[in-house]
Amino acid sequence: MKDGERYSKVKILLCVMTFLMFPAHALAKDGWYMGMDLGFTMAPEMDVAGRDNDVKTTCDRIIDMDASCTRTGSEGDSWMNPVDGGTGILAGFSLGYRLGAFRGEGEYFYRTATHDSRSPTQVTDENLRRKFIDELENVDGGVDDVLSHNFFANLYYDFNMNSRFTPYIGVGVGVAQVSMDYFKRWQRSPDPRCISTFTGGGTGCNAMNAGDQGNQKLAGTTTIADRKLTDTLFGYQLLAGMDYQVSDPVSIGVKFRWADFGEFEGGAEWDQLRSHDSHNGDDVRVRYKVMTDDIQFWGVSLNMKYAFDQNVLSSSQAGVGAGLSSVADSSRTGSAKDGWYMGMDLGFAKAPDLKVDGGDNDIATTCDGFFVGNYSATQIPRPQADCNPSSPSSFWNEVDGGTGILAGAALGYRLGDFRIEGEYFYRTTTHDGRSNTRGLDPITERKRGQELEILDGGVDDVLSHNFFANLYYDFHSNSRFTPYIGVGVGVAQVSMDFFSRWQRNGDPDKIETFKSFNTLTSNQKDALHGRLAGTTTIADRKLTDTLFGYQALAGVDYQVSDPVSIGLKFRWADFGEFKDEAEWDQLRSHDSARAPGGTRVRYFVMTDDIQFWGLSLNMKYAF
Repeated sequence: MKDGERYSKVKILLCVMTFLMFPAHALAKDGWYMGMDLGFTMAPEMDVAGRDNDVKTTCDRIIDMDASCTRTGSEGDSWMNPVDGGTGILAGFSLGYRLGAFRGEGEYFYRTATHDSRSPTQVTDENLRRKFIDELENVDGGVDDVLSHNFFANLYYDFNMNSRFTPYIGVGVGVAQVSMDYFKRWQRSPDPRCISTFTGGGTGCNAMNAGDQGNQKLAGTTTIADRKLTDTLFGYQLLAGMDYQVSDPVSIGVKFRWADFGEFEGGAEWDQLRSHDSHNGDDVRVRYKVMTDDIQFWGVSLNMKYAFDQNVLSSSQAGVGAGLSSVADSSRTGSAKDGWYMGMDLGFAKAPDLKVDGGDNDIATTCDGFFVGNYSATQIPRPQADCNPSSPSSFWNEVDGGTGILAGAALGYRLGDFRIEGEYFYRTTTHDGRSNTRGLDPITERKRGQELEILDGGVDDVLSHNFFANLYYDFHSNSRFTPYIGVGVGVAQVSMDFFSRWQRNGDPDKIETFKSFNTLTSNQKDALHGRLAGTTTIADRKLTDTLFGYQALAGVDYQVSDPVSIGLKFRWADFGEFKDEAEWDQLRSHDSARAPGGTRVRYFVMTDDIQFWGLSLNMKYAF
């Protein structure tokens, strides 16, 4: 952040805090209250800058065993990717105390922002600029989901309007635990004729380049980062809103906020560096570090507050026995009345382990037109089973269970012991799970161990917008406690961050793909294996599907006043199998096609039933 911008924001913050010092009278009574929020957030565009401690490609001893460079401590590439703005959900809980026109409050809220943005990489140093000229073909990167747990201390000033409407302004300071799904790709040309790194550089595509062993080994290699990075940030928020006093203890309103945190910083080792481990043949691990603009967002949310009965709280302070007696005496009011009600939920969600099946319409490597297009069918036979298979390839990955947040709002009608309800809730589960790829088809199985070196994949964040119609049965008693059970049917719009990697051996001498073709010369085989070595197939996409499902519900409500209840709700939700498809980001380090201009290659993904259980705090208000 520039000094001028930071100074302006500090002045705004000080002005708001100064204004809050002027007293006035508020409509609501003094005392403790709790609140719940559910709403929408939007984050602005941001620049994501990066840097690593990599050396020049010509110093990579895994690519060139004769390299003899000495590290000086100033090595590294630097870059930047602009990222589009993102939208998401905000859900929170607060506990506060009102004193006159002022309110002090402790607040927790969870925020998501899906940027799902990838852009061409902008070069910011000369060393990397040379790589763009000499070897790099596709270079992109960006950010998918940004998720954060936020803890704030807020101070509000309420304007007394002598009506049920109470406008307010506020300011808060706090801390956020932020995670960011970061992706970065540096794909080199798969054609060694177009790699000039080891032949002087800047020579374009020519046969001389292809004759150099370093260029051959470098061709098609890819550097990849696909990680959930984390950072802890301090920040502030400006708040404003309007509450409507629907009854003596309850208000419903709209809250607006603008939050500004510091610059996000996070880093890790590359998943692969030029298609090998994240080092250069020495004892120094190569790590990258990314830094963003200030993490900022604005949000607007529906807010419901309940002011606790101060008489009951005071009686409890006089002694546990007296407090229990007071509550027991006041509990003989019976069950809630028939009619409309609204509710809000905030809680925890957990999903079980997940099996992710996949496949595609790819062909055998020996049929890939990008590699064998210049060879005749006599030199490299193209059998139907390999070059036009009747069934798709297959693979699967086992993904560990995930945890996350569940938040929602409901509108329902109570009639005797029954309630019918329309409910919306948002659910996140972070699996962040990657495993070795298994269950290969026969064509792919032949590649394992010689052509294919690393096969892994998995799922990161699963997010869903859920819309349900629920039916409940309440077990009424002569107390304030009301257990209930329920069932619901609904639909969910589900997104899943899917990753799959098929990295080929970086050593052409270990690849045997073309070894059995006696119609090829030794030089031709070596050239084909050299072009294939180090190439990588990658999928990194947010897949989506619309699923139908059901949920079983159970819980207990406590009637804190005539119109308000607070309780716990448990749910188990089960949806159908998630299915979606897309093209590979790159297939053997070239376009996702069987040949230049040929049939597009698409992969598909199918999971077990999407399931999760959730436990949430629930607050209801009966109109």
